Amino acid sequence: MKTKYFALLIAAMGSSLSLGASISNLKSAYSKNSTVYDGTNGDTLDVSTPTTLNVNANGSWTMAFTVSNLTATSDSNVGLLFTYNTTKPYYNLEGMGYQLAEDGTLTLNVGGFNYNGGNAASSPWKTQTFSGYSASTPLTLFYTFNRGTVSISAMLGDNTSTLTTLGDLSSGATFNSVTMTQINFSAKDTSGNTWSAPNGITGKYTLNNFDLYTAVLTEDQMREYALSAVPEPAAASLSLSDAPPQSLTFSLPRPFLLRSGMDVFFTLFQISFSFFLDALMKVRLPLPLLAALAAAFPAATAAPADTELGNVMFVGDSITHGVNSASYRWALHKIFTDNGISYRAEGVKTGNYSGGVTAGTSYGGQIFNNEHSSQASARAWEISGRSNGSRFDGSNIYNWLGISGTKANGSAYSGQTFTGDNTPDTFFMMIGTNDLLSDGNNATLANRLDSVSQNLLNDMDTIVEAMFQANEHANVIILTIPCWTRHSNGNSDATHQAVADYNDRLKTWGNGRQNVTVIDVNAGIIDVTSSTPFYGVSSMFNNPGSDGLHPNAQGDLLMAGNIARAMGYAGRTAGQERKAAGGLAINFHQGGQSPAWSSNSQLENKGFSLANVTVDENGISLGQSGESSISYSWAEGTDLQNGFTFDCNLVLGNGAADGWDTASDFSISLGNSSFYGTLNINEAYIKWGDAILYSLDMSANAENLRMAYIRGNELEGLKGGYYVWLGDMLIGEALSVTSGSGCNGLTIQYNGTAVLHDLALDGTGSYAPATSGTLNAEKSFISSGSFTQSGTPEGNIEWKTEGFTKTADNLAGSGTFNARAQADSSAGGTGNSVNVSITSGNATHIYANSGNYTGDVWLTISKEGQASAWYGAHGASGTLNGNVFLRFTDAATGGSTVFGAVNAAGVTGNVYLEFSAENASFGTFTSSNSSSVVGSYATDIQGNVDIVVNSGTFNHQIMGGIFANANTTIGGNTHVYINGGSVTGNVMGGGLTGSISGGANVTVTGGVISGSVYGAGQGGSILAGSSVCLTGGLVKGDVYAGGKAGSIQGDTSVTITGNTATLYNGSSWGSISGGGSGGTVKGNSTVRIQNLSSGTTAYGFDKYAGNISGGTNVSGDRSLVLDHVTVDSLQASLSDFTHVSAVNQTRTSLDSLGGALTVTIEAGSSLILNGTSDLTTLILGEHASLTLQGLTADAVVVDITGTTNYTLSLTEIPASLDNIKFLNDGVLYDAAMSMDLQANSAMLFAQVPEPGSAALALAGLAPLLWRRRRKMSH
Repeated sequence: MKTKYFALLIAAMGSSLSLGASISNLKSAYSKNSTVYDGTNGDTLDVSTPTTLNVNANGSWTMAFTVSNLTATSDSNVGLLFTYNTTKPYYNLEGMGYQLAEDGTLTLNVGGFNYNGGNAASSPWKTQTFSGYSASTPLTLFYTFNRGTVSISAMLGDNTSTLTTLGDLSSGATFNSVTMTQINFSAKDTSGNTWSAPNGITGKYTLNNFDLYTAVLTEDQMREYALSAVPEPAAASLSLSDAPPQSLTFSLPRPFLLRSGMDVFFTLFQISFSFFLDALMKVRLPLPLLAALAAAFPAATAAPADTELGNVMFVGDSITHGVNSASYRWALHKIFTDNGISYRAEGVKTGNYSGGVTAGTSYGGQIFNNEHSSQASARAWEISGRSNGSRFDGSNIYNWLGISGTKANGSAYSGQTFTGDNTPDTFFMMIGTNDLLSDGNNATLANRLDSVSQNLLNDMDTIVEAMFQANEHANVIILTIPCWTRHSNGNSDATHQAVADYNDRLKTWGNGRQNVTVIDVNAGIIDVTSSTPFYGVSSMFNNPGSDGLHPNAQGDLLMAGNIARAMGYAGRTAGQERKAAGGLAINFHQGGQSPAWSSNSQLENKGFSLANVTVDENGISLGQSGESSISYSWAEGTDLQNGFTFDCNLVLGNGAADGWDTASDFSISLGNSSFYGTLNINEAYIKWGDAILYSLDMSANAENLRMAYIRGNELEGLKGGYYVWLGDMLIGEALSVTSGSGCNGLTIQYNGTAVLHDLALDGTGSYAPATSGTLNAEKSFISSGSFTQSGTPEGNIEWKTEGFTKTADNLAGSGTFNARAQADSSAGGTGNSVNVSITSGNATHIYANSGNYTGDVWLTISKEGQASAWYGAHGASGTLNGNVFLRFTDAATGGSTVFGAVNAAGVTGNVYLEFSAENASFGTFTSSNSSSVVGSYATDIQGNVDIVVNSGTFNHQIMGGIFANANTTIGGNTHVYINGGSVTGNVMGGGLTGSISGGANVTVTGGVISGSVYGAGQGGSILAGSSVCLTGGLVKGDVYAGGKAGSIQGDTSVTITGNTATLYNGSSWGSISGGGSGGTVKGNSTVRIQNLSSGTTAYGFDKYAGNISGGTNVSGDRSLVLDHVTVDSLQASLSDFTHVSAVNQTRTSLDSLGGALTVTIEAGSSLILNGTSDLTTLILGEHASLTLQGLTADAVVVDITGTTNYTLSLTEIPASLDNIKFLNDGVLYDAAMSMDLQANSAMLFAQVPEPGSAALALAGLAPLLWRRRRKMSH
């Protein structure tokens, strides 16, 4: 490799440095060699077939040429450079000339001629001055004709910064169906046409080269042409020497990743070569040669790949701020978390501009603080401090980094600064979109790009200088401008191309800058099929047409993936174990690095079914006559509970060769017997269903595709669904499933030509791809698995399967559908029972029963059978004299709100609703108090209402009570059981109005509730109390025994059992209350924590550190009962209690008693209080123990009636025991103590009085004994 490099260098330096004028990948239509003109001679260049150049609104072309030795013109005379002839009746219609003063002021001219019967210079000359010309300096000129508009660009010598476009210099002549026939140089047409040029044309010059291009050149192409055309200085030379370079030093960017000995050599050589390239640029090799050399020596790995980024500041505009998304910063946070990359974000702003995620949200246990220094509409010129802007309150990067205390407008800066330990170590900056598209008319951006880019890059210089001034070792990551689709402005092809051209300039700007890396964020987001350059995939942006500029979550995902990949980091794992394709359960690697297959039988022996497929050593070929397919069913007994995985390498189609085929999809479906997901791939897109995930030329794809179903874990911030990778880069996250049993394994279908070079799958788990990227394995996020923190499901009944009087199965719902009537159209009778099932159809309303009927009705919806308006166990009209049961099971898809009873006269029995369809989803019938499940809508129910949720998705709240009509009653109890599924909203045992004669209750054993849980509701009255029981599940809101409003007669209670119930929203703990958030409780409240021991779950209830309250709206006693609680410490804060009890062998400690003045510690239990207490009554059972710092109330009675062994320990020796009395069998005794002076502690006990001592009369003890006589609630 070393020999090759130096051979290339020697070849480069030994080659001629005068390669002629040229532009990479662009061939000129006509050329001329060097010629000297003295002002009297001239020649021509004939323009003919096969190229025709239009001189009208349809023509676009550029003349490029370099001249030298221009002589000064006399007075106002014009020296002619060229004119061109057109088809008759026009000759010498247009031309370019010059005027050169002795002081070097050069005026370029363009004007119209028409000597054929017309007046010379009938169209006036248009001029533009170009100062600083020297006769010894070559001048490169570009005459651009673009659809009737003429412009001139000029560049002096090899100074690319002098390239100037001299605006619209069109003569104003009108053209119609005219083409160019001849170009005339100097003052004489040697082809026989003689004419008198206007304005006494004179002058001499040397034409070094001339090229005519049938294209409008970009400014970058102009620079390339000029650099390749200008002759090299005679003294320019290059040589290799054994002598070391003089004072040539370099330092590695910090920190820098080197993975092998060859990498070390190659990286050092790359760094050395960057200095060599700088030298080449200074002697100015032609750009094609420079490009070839640069290609031979690829750039060093972008950005340092270390596992500790330190303090990180994101700087930018709305794309970094986040518009209707959390921005790429949130997606990058997940990549860092997955790979154990530590960082701490900081900045002058917090949160997103709109939408997004709340600061403090966590993923994989790592908090996203959402801090940054970006602002919607921000410009580089205000961040640099060049000018005062309205964003950031006029402050700039120098203020934020503590370098300057003065803002751009001269006022003092008083905002946050990041200095000392808070100085950023890593900067990410994406800025320039507004500078390019919003400052000035973006329709003319292409014409202004030179000046706009120069200003923008100057501002970038200033910002980066500030970053290094704050931290000379900082790593600065510059991100390119993202593509876009259709915005409210900036939609022309030229504008899109101009921003792409700016990105190229930005990359050039970043080359060779130590510790500065420019990363292109656009891979996969640019639509490869678009005829508009630099055009994004519409579905990856917000509201294309009105916005179309700001990436949505999918765009953010890809941008973050591109950033991480360029930095050398591994891609996302989504918390899953990494496993290469060869490590999956079913693969064809046979121990090797690549698949080892040779025939169809190898796949068939593994259980695959093939149709129109050929298998050989080159892979699996699809594309024979007819549709090709590959299928595989999971083996019997395969446990799919931990997810499943598929991996392949696919090459498809021929790209743009004969037009993009985006209609023929290569379809990959992966699923189990309940649901599946489908990845559709065509020549240009990787899609989930119809949603585009990534755009690329699949004919050139070299990376594996992987899809895995991940069950997710809400506690960890990991959403369940399908995940898709390209290589190790995640390109699809938490993608939706399709309900149904259509695919129990793998199904591949395609009607076209494609080759699979790899194929593997695994039903034992969900696995992320292997990677060669950087990660910190010790700190990488590995999910603990699906959220299965569940207690035993409750509330389910044994579904009746026989003994029915009428049955109707496999019904198809439609219109307003009365299922019972399909089996029994009569009015029923005593003892009747009807069983019906729906498996298909779509309806507006579906009722298990409608109208008057006597008997029980059982309805099962097991597949399709959607109701767009609502479902009702009983509804629309009449009275059901009996019980009604409605359940959703198996592949049911769900629909709108489900009511127990709706708009009917009543139900005399019980109502039972069961939800056991994993992929069913339920919406709402209204946007006001939107609800997915309701016990009753304005319909009396004389019995109980039981709602059992085992699975499914509920997009709105669930309530067991009454939605409408204050006169409606439920005669029994309501009980909502959440055993699984997902509820977006609150869960309430009660409702909005009406009356519940029994109690209202909620039990949560599993599932995820994004809102709060209320035992009661938000209105109406409950006559027999309300309760909440939690044994598992995740509640992201709060838990109330009472309601949001309304009245409750009787007692309320919350019971938490075990440590599997979780009250955590990703950033904070929910609260628990024995009362409600509103309304009244006209009884007592109890919060019971039972059977709580230490566990290993990160947010199990043993770790709970929220607030537990007795309730602020409770009129009676408010008790906390610790029932067999054995954690070392209950970390919750307590408030609003009157009683605290420790029972059933409880052994734990508390920080406070939450205001309770009475404490009961029953036999065998012990309690430690970390601090003092003003309790007034303490009741101790046999072998009960209380340890605390001190008892501070004026009078404390310790009741030890019936107790012979007890412990009351103070961790500080009290100054006096006068305030403490012991009560035993109605007699009060003074307190005594045994002291440990060394430990400063004391043991208190009752002091037995001497014979004859006086005892307090029992009558006087009455106020002290009432609590002891009252039976405590435990």
